[in-house]
Amino acid sequence: MVRLGLLILALLAGARPASAQADSPLFSAVDRSSAPSAAVNRLSLALSLAFDATTWAAVGVSTSAPAGEMAELMARGYYRLELIQLTLIAQASGKRLLDLRTRRTKDGRTLRQLAEEAKVPYDDILDKAERLASEVEERVKDLGSVRGLPAKAAAP
Repeated sequence: MVRLGLLILALLAGARPASAQADSPLFSAVDRSSAPSAAVNRLSLALSLAFDATTWAAVGVSTSAPAGEMAELMARGYYRLELIQLTLIAQASGKRLLDLRTRRTKDGRTLRQLAEEAKVPYDDILDKAERLASEVEERVKDLGSVRGLPAKAAAP
């Protein structure tokens, strides 16, 4: 039953129309002509399943296909633990993930600084992120049986 649900989620993650990708709230302010193409893979799908739809909506990520958003961020060089921490900080602060991503990359803020600005103890964020990262790794293994879902995204 769980595997059937994962298969359905994997299929839905890849069934996103091009117009929905361009209108994605997470990347709407980004020039997409230079954005790397990102295919949904096991890790991006597992990351998207680490949080519920309410969390994704609260942090400004498209609830129609958060796996695609995670794949795009990973293609831009973000790591699994970093994405989980950014999502947790966005959730705690009520800010959009895009805004935190911008502050991290363009303003040079560290994850600790972002957490402190959100009035959330960084150590708590890190502990929770590490637990979620372990769950994500287990989910990646479970997704290994899903046909047609690549283990890694293709290099841009």
